[in-house]
Amino acid sequence: MDLHNKIINVSKDIIIKDGIEAINIRAIAKICNISIGSFYNYFPSKSELVFVTISSIWKDIFNIKEQDLNLNSFVDCIESIFQTVQKNSLKYPNFFVLHRSSFSNSEKHKARQQMNFFILKLKSFLADVLKNDKNLNKEIFNDIFTIDIFIDYVFELLISSIIQNKSNCAPLLILIKKIIY
Repeated sequence: MDLHNKIINVSKDIIIKDGIEAINIRAIAKICNISIGSFYNYFPSKSELVFVTISSIWKDIFNIKEQDLNLNSFVDCIESIFQTVQKNSLKYPNFFVLHRSSFSNSEKHKARQQMNFFILKLKSFLADVLKNDKNLNKEIFNDIFTIDIFIDYVFELLISSIIQNKSNCAPLLILIKKIIY
């Protein structure tokens, strides 16, 4: 493993154990067996390290592999995503809540952009799966109630279920079925 990735992994371990606010350049440099000056060759600031680390955590949590999903059924895909994100987020307790609160006001915009990157990518994927669902009643969508709006609602309910540590997303799946089939 190269030093850049080692620094990120050490930062992720710190977040897992003590939270985002516990990231400390001196401690990370010591664990990685490098000088603080060497650290700055990889990351120009603590903020940059935090952003890169959080991006890596988002990738870990949303590590959804298409081969693990049923791409023929939107409902089955949502259930698979719920289970995957729920399982992967166990490694980072309260990450969704801490992610928002751990930045200064000036950094929140960049953190929000980072989070939105993953969300938009996932929503686009979900829209494609929905459009390809052979059982979809396409007549339910119109200029007011669009596929994108539906995906937004489903995504909000999905994330809410995960944040609330729901054991499953069965009510959401029933709701989706009643709407789209």
